[in-house]
Amino acid sequence: MNLTGYTQEEVAGASVVPLLFEGHAERRDLRRLDLCLAGRKSFQGELRAKGKTDGHFLWLQLSLTPYQEEAGQDLGHIYVISDVTEKKQSEQLIRQNETRLKEAQKAAHIGSFEIDYQSNAWSCTEEMYQVLGLPNGFELTLEQFASLIQPEFRDQVMNLFEVVRRKGGVFDMDYKITRPVDGHEVWVHGMGKVQYNELGKPLAMFGTIQEIEERKRAEEELRQNKDLFQTVFENATDAIFLVDAERDYPVDCNARAIEVFEAQSKASLLAFKSFDLLKKSLSEQEVSYIEEQLQKRQVLSFGKRI
Repeated sequence: MNLTGYTQEEVAGASVVPLLFEGHAERRDLRRLDLCLAGRKSFQGELRAKGKTDGHFLWLQLSLTPYQEEAGQDLGHIYVISDVTEKKQSEQLIRQNETRLKEAQKAAHIGSFEIDYQSNAWSCTEEMYQVLGLPNGFELTLEQFASLIQPEFRDQVMNLFEVVRRKGGVFDMDYKITRPVDGHEVWVHGMGKVQYNELGKPLAMFGTIQEIEERKRAEEELRQNKDLFQTVFENATDAIFLVDAERDYPVDCNARAIEVFEAQSKASLLAFKSFDLLKKSLSEQEVSYIEEQLQKRQVLSFGKRI
């Protein structure tokens, strides 16, 4: 009994179940064990126990087999006990990691999947079903997945799936799907990579699909703001320059600036340093003020007769 710290003398004549498992193992396991003992039946199970030496907890695999004489007289049970603590700890760690993965995927709206090319079946995480708008455990196939993709993206997505399956590489694409659960159209980002056998035959694809609605909205707002800025920039009645503060060179200017400085082209105007564009020299105070504002990345409005 080196597993538990009990000596052979302590175990001899004692009831093993109360000695090792009472108060430590799950009640349902103890009830099942009691029924097997009372009914002279076999038992197989993994139970939580407590060692004697330092009071540490451990997991033991217990196997009970009824033992009888040839005449049929019951002599009790044969106990076979083995330590499975490391196995149970590994299983617990796997469960914890799975829980963390679920929480991380839920927070990021990202699901993962595996496509078995032999059966054409998908294995999906819970969040994958949420992203696609499908009930948990839905038996998804490649054809059913294709039906979720909006028509303007479908051929491109499925063609890339096939190219990656045959030639390797990474599937990496933004596209839109329609969620069956609510009919909503959502943007998703898909990534996937294929695993091959030693002969180069595709076995499975492993990948992720992430809902990216917020990112797409932000990109659209940024594009609209950029378009608005460009419209104001190009149609302003004042000459406007965008200046690289580190090099003191303009990187862009509007049409009005070309007119004001009577330049032949935008390129010729942008070849001058910012301060050199003014035909009259600036005072030290004016130069200092402009440099300070540029270093602070401030919006600079400055007037000078030329």
